[in-house]
Amino acid sequence: MQRIMHSLTVIGYEHRPFFSGVHRFGVARFALFLSDPFHTMLNLSWWKFIVIFFTVYMTSFCLFAFIYWAMPAQCMHGVDGSFAHALWVICSSLIDMCMLGIVFARFSAPFKRAQSIRFSAVGTVSRHPSGAWALSIRVANVRKHQLLKPELKMIVTAIDSITPSNYIFEYMAIEDLDSQQTNLQLGFPANIVHIIKADSPLYNLSLEEMETRMMEVLVFVDGIDAMTSKQMQVGCHQAAGVAC
Repeated sequence: MQRIMHSLTVIGYEHRPFFSGVHRFGVARFALFLSDPFHTMLNLSWWKFIVIFFTVYMTSFCLFAFIYWAMPAQCMHGVDGSFAHALWVICSSLIDMCMLGIVFARFSAPFKRAQSIRFSAVGTVSRHPSGAWALSIRVANVRKHQLLKPELKMIVTAIDSITPSNYIFEYMAIEDLDSQQTNLQLGFPANIVHIIKADSPLYNLSLEEMETRMMEVLVFVDGIDAMTSKQMQVGCHQAAGVAC
């Protein structure tokens, strides 16, 4: 048991996790994106966002340039030429407001702030003072900005032993949860400790069983950035590895 439990290691960010997410199929993705273009633009990668940004402006310029070019010269007599120009200015202002709003929302999004929450590169399994084994992970806020209302969660995912096509999820109890959440709020590192007792999903499991069921432990930190008042979430994953 000791040799097996000490071989439990954390997969770093450069590795691909066993549980890499949920794949959606049978959904009209294009129609789904068009139904909410604002959030679609917010969640695009930067290069796609820049391409769309310039495409929208160039389309606007080309459209009104074509309208001006298509007007016959004889139709311009006695017509105030500033009207078409005013219409273009109104549309351009509307586009400016929409695009600048999206740019501001992207810069104020808490994605970069979440990267300042760091997890230990390796999870350790050691003896708890109670005599049981315990899985420990350390998490810290590396910036001086305060994290408000932090919440810690630990979840284990694995393939169902009865129905292998299904994944099961189970919350894992964290020892002294309130104190560790307070540590994060005060700017101190938090030690996330799960005691492997009889009611733990990791109890009495061998390394081979963990790998067969593609077992993975997910740790999430939720909180509010004190500077922007934006809700943020960051997580890490760990799975059974090979002992060195």
